[in-house]
Amino acid sequence: MTVRDAISHLLRRYAGAFVVSSCGYLSRDLFALADRPGHFYMLGSMGMAAPLALGVAIARPDALVLVLDGDGSFVMNLGATAMIASEAPPRLVHAVFDNGMHESTGAQQTVPVPGYGSLGYATTSCAPDPAAIAVLPDPDGPLLVHLPVVPRVNGPEPRIGRPPRQLATEFSRSLRGAVTGAVR
Repeated sequence: MTVRDAISHLLRRYAGAFVVSSCGYLSRDLFALADRPGHFYMLGSMGMAAPLALGVAIARPDALVLVLDGDGSFVMNLGATAMIASEAPPRLVHAVFDNGMHESTGAQQTVPVPGYGSLGYATTSCAPDPAAIAVLPDPDGPLLVHLPVVPRVNGPEPRIGRPPRQLATEFSRSLRGAVTGAVR
């Protein structure tokens, strides 16, 4: 399964979620597939998508939060998994795309992802294809999903064309708008 296919199917499965995507090509892919104010594209800050998504999930326990993380970013900040397990946000889905490489920095091999079941999430699952994504459970506590994906054969999507401050403002307004019913 390709990264883009996996993202598309996750967006369908968890429609309406606030999405935080990891730095690198994942954010570019999400931006190209479905640019929305409720999507936050991490630019830089490897390993920080999960902690940011955790903050959103804590601030908005009523909201479904989907974090798109690369295997390299995930391993870069395994401490975030301990925080997520400890806080146990009820509606957080942490999707880890595993192609075995740091694709956006030159395809260096990543450290293998550790066993998912030992990380303290309420539920863990592996979704190697679209059919498996379609039947992923609704989160009841944090859900960790391992997505084995193939390395891309085409080049990356273009860079995100808006400055980080604007992306943050749009995402913040989207979060507030979902609470108040209006975007400020």
